Amino acid sequence: MGGQKESFHPKGATGPAMGSSLNKLRGLLHSLVVGSPSAAGTGGSLRAINGEREAAGEGGWGRNRRLLAISFLAVVAFSVLSFLILDRPLAYACSGLGKGSREFLRFVTTFGLSGWYLVPSLLLFVLFRFCSRKPALAGRALFVFLAISLSGIVVDILKFILGRYRPAMLFHENLYGFAFFRTDALATSFPSGHAAVISALALSLDAVWPKFRVLYALVALLVIGSRVVTCAHFLSDVAAGAYVAVITTLAVKRFFEESRINLRYTGGSAAVSTGL
Repeated sequence: MGGQKESFHPKGATGPAMGSSLNKLRGLLHSLVVGSPSAAGTGGSLRAINGEREAAGEGGWGRNRRLLAISFLAVVAFSVLSFLILDRPLAYACSGLGKGSREFLRFVTTFGLSGWYLVPSLLLFVLFRFCSRKPALAGRALFVFLAISLSGIVVDILKFILGRYRPAMLFHENLYGFAFFRTDALATSFPSGHAAVISALALSLDAVWPKFRVLYALVALLVIGSRVVTCAHFLSDVAAGAYVAVITTLAVKRFFEESRINLRYTGGSAAVSTGL
């Protein structure tokens, strides 16, 4: 029953039910951004997308999976090493820094709050999509919004599960390590939400408008560093938060591209690839 439909997917891909669900989500995203039905939700587009993947070769997806696995192991290894060797001495060193520099960095660290970016990006999406009818700009605004919000959601889930004590608990209570399934702020240090937000912002802006790539990176590094210097987080917290944001943002970017939504600004206004 339905053998013909089920047999239509490349080797190593998700099952037919999952593939169909993802294609429907791609179609919904396409319609949300450009306001017209997308071939991404049809069987014809499923064949086209699968055909493109097969033409590109299984090696591309295989390489991505290998890079993901390698990067994940590298971040885990660094986090463990930092937890054992670097986090505590660096936290104590930062606690002894001058008040002036730390006050400045406390101001800098506020730029890692998601409210600065979620509200404007959502408002821009609504403005460009429903008022000025500029789907290209609407898609880019929605991409930034989803990259930051989904990164934050993943980080919040990990914070609850892992429940690591913050540096303040080390200084005042001599508590260091993990206290699982906690919700209080002093026990939700890992990973860093601010690091995730600013990393997702920098990477999503780079995907949309790479002209200022160096500026995005410098601002992100400054905000991430401020979380350590102000003793709000340990070094491993910010490394993990940034990594979560990078993986999440790249996943969102890929989904947008597979939904035929053009993210990169090139001076034109096309919102959708017409390759289908």
